[in-house]
Amino acid sequence: MRRKVAGALGEFQSDKAAELLIQLIKKDKSPYVIADATAALGSTQTSGALKRLEKLAKRSSHDEAIARAA
Repeated sequence: MRRKVAGALGEFQSDKAAELLIQLIKKDKSPYVIADATAALGSTQTSGALKRLEKLAKRSSHDEAIARAA
């Protein structure tokens, strides 16, 4: 369910959606939820998203899910 929420938030190109996704990236324990939130963050096309994606691209996770999403 959290993965679907992350994906849905990516449909909104707003700062609020990006903030919610960043919180999910920071707090969730599942690398797959974080990966979906990372991909969704890129979809928001908000200011600062690219810089955060660059950092997430270096983050190690199971099956490198997060890096691939970034």
